[in-house]
Amino acid sequence: LAAGLTAYLEPRDVLAQVLGDPACLVSPLRDVPDRHRSLVSLFEESCSRLSEADRVALTACAVFEGPFEASAARAVAGCLLEDIRPLVDSSLLQATGGRFAMHPLLRQLARASGGEAIGRLEAAHGEYFMERLAAAAPALEGRDQLATLEALSADHPNIAAAWRWAVAAGRLDLVSRA
Repeated sequence: LAAGLTAYLEPRDVLAQVLGDPACLVSPLRDVPDRHRSLVSLFEESCSRLSEADRVALTACAVFEGPFEASAARAVAGCLLEDIRPLVDSSLLQATGGRFAMHPLLRQLARASGGEAIGRLEAAHGEYFMERLAAAAPALEGRDQLATLEALSADHPNIAAAWRWAVAAGRLDLVSRA
């Protein structure tokens, strides 16, 4: 769908358009099922096949900006591994090396459909990763600097999102500890 827009826009403009509004990904073809005419329709079709608990877990996992561990999902959103497994089985999450990730466009759509829960989840996510960074501070000043930096680098997108949240929310207590 995005490739079809390159007849009208430069690739960088297509990217900006999609990031701004994934609903722009629409097929003009009439001979395809409704669920295949747009990215939003496909997402809604996929979600309609999930149980309510699975939809809640999908929204919860959408708060992560990068790959995350099951322990982070449990701490941030109360999602257990058994809550995450159906999302992996439905190809809504990818599992690699003990970590889980959601495609950025899917994450954007899931966040948009998350309603009021997203704000609460963002706060829990921000607090979790800022506290994780604060707990790592002593090791960053000691002889385990490189190992600690390597461990933290896997969570860089989530740490950066947590930092942005903490600053925007005025949580300078978390920023100063981290």
